[in-house]
Amino acid sequence: TGTAFAAASQDGVVCVWEARMGKVLAKMSTQRACRAVKFSRGAVDLLLFSEHESTCHVVDARTYNSRQVLQMSGSPSDISGISFCPDGKKLFVGLGDQGIVEYEVDHVSRRSFPAGSLL
Repeated sequence: TGTAFAAASQDGVVCVWEARMGKVLAKMSTQRACRAVKFSRGAVDLLLFSEHESTCHVVDARTYNSRQVLQMSGSPSDISGISFCPDGKKLFVGLGDQGIVEYEVDHVSRRSFPAGSLL
């Protein structure tokens, strides 16, 4: 995704642009405010974005057509941050004072997505 730029907004929209041409590549909507958005690095083309509470979305950044929703377990909790590890094999979701949730990216299923899941 070397030339893609993404922004999350309070109105629940995540928009991805091709940075050089200013062309919109994808627009995704949720029911709640979106707080953060990150692209993975390396060979795994993923986009991760979070809603204000309890939900993150992992998107196939090759086409932006496939999405896996991650629902944080337990009571509703504010998502304080999201990140990929540098090799793209894991992603992390910060849940304020409740800790950090770690997910492994399934690289084998990733190659066949959407038939397989991302995590």
